Amino acid sequence: MDGKFIIVEGELDRQLLAAILPALPAHIKLVAAGGYSAALSKAATVLAYLHQDALLALDTDTTDDQAALEKQQFVYDYLKGSRNGNQFELTLFRPTLLDYLTGYMDVMTDGEIITTRKPAKERIQEVLAAADLTKYWELPAIKSIVAFAQQS
Repeated sequence: MDGKFIIVEGELDRQLLAAILPALPAHIKLVAAGGYSAALSKAATVLAYLHQDALLALDTDTTDDQAALEKQQFVYDYLKGSRNGNQFELTLFRPTLLDYLTGYMDVMTDGEIITTRKPAKERIQEVLAAADLTKYWELPAIKSIVAFAQQS
């Protein structure tokens, strides 16, 4: 069976997904790329030169719908020539994977942003220490990653 790659931007993203995803088959490689540009480059390499399927899981780094759509379109355009018939999927977390998993919420009133988020370190510990990690499996973006991993 051919291998598949799930590529994320950074090591924290890899650790979070490794903790919450069901056990991945041995042929699935979950890799941290070292940033957004490196993730794009790694996906292009996996598709074009390794001739493997890839799922790219990226942060949108924004809550703006239009900016997220533009990022999505850019990624598809960037990787269009690399696909060579290989399966490619894109999962975007708005604004970041950690925020997606922990219920990101900022409130803006009269031009002032009031954050309701706990510090990142505390939120990471909550995710990793959760007694029931399966609760994350119902999130749509996580479902798409699981579906990709389970396809033969």
